[in-house]
Amino acid sequence: DAASEAGSRHSRTSRRSRAGAAPEPEVDPGALPDHQDQHRGLLRVTFGDGTAWAFPLVGIVHRPALEASEHALTFPRTHVDAAQSLPLAIWNPSRAPAVWRLEHIAPKRTAADDLRDRTVTRITGKPPKPSRDEPGIFEFATTAGTVPPMAGRAPEPVQIMVRCKPSEPGHYKSRFRFAVAHGKAAEVDVEVDATLDEEDDFYHLTERHKDDFMYTKSLL
Repeated sequence: DAASEAGSRHSRTSRRSRAGAAPEPEVDPGALPDHQDQHRGLLRVTFGDGTAWAFPLVGIVHRPALEASEHALTFPRTHVDAAQSLPLAIWNPSRAPAVWRLEHIAPKRTAADDLRDRTVTRITGKPPKPSRDEPGIFEFATTAGTVPPMAGRAPEPVQIMVRCKPSEPGHYKSRFRFAVAHGKAAEVDVEVDATLDEEDDFYHLTERHKDDFMYTKSLL
């Protein structure tokens, strides 16, 4: 009858529980994006008759994150009297809002930098052109904000215009970080060669309208 059938199922379940917990669901941590964390646990339920059931638990925590369209944004060679603007897109691939602010990252010279300079000097016969870290010549249209979580299968990019106005000749390079509160940041190197050559006025891209660039949304 129904009662004996239910009792038989309970008995079989109890025997399996005493023998050990059911196998946990397999989730490969390597398959997860780096803005997601996997957590495992085990829920044990003990009944009055001494039997115990064990339920494996697996949870995925989504941390906010930002990604950028460029790791390096390089302006064309330009005259020091010319200002230029280029677009940069950022997006949020996570399921949590990304609250961010822009930070300048001071350069740190490494052994790899020394090795690269020695290699360039040996090949070209002259040392490489030194870079100047002057973040003030690079102006971001927006320096803080919130990018909403991904709503569909693909995130929606948000456009930020970056303006460059060097003050004197030289090679400029600065690194910026889109720091995300409690989440994964994005970094981008911005650089330009500024000269006094009049022919470089040809690259005067100032005041190009933001609609000239193909991104979905603008923060301007």
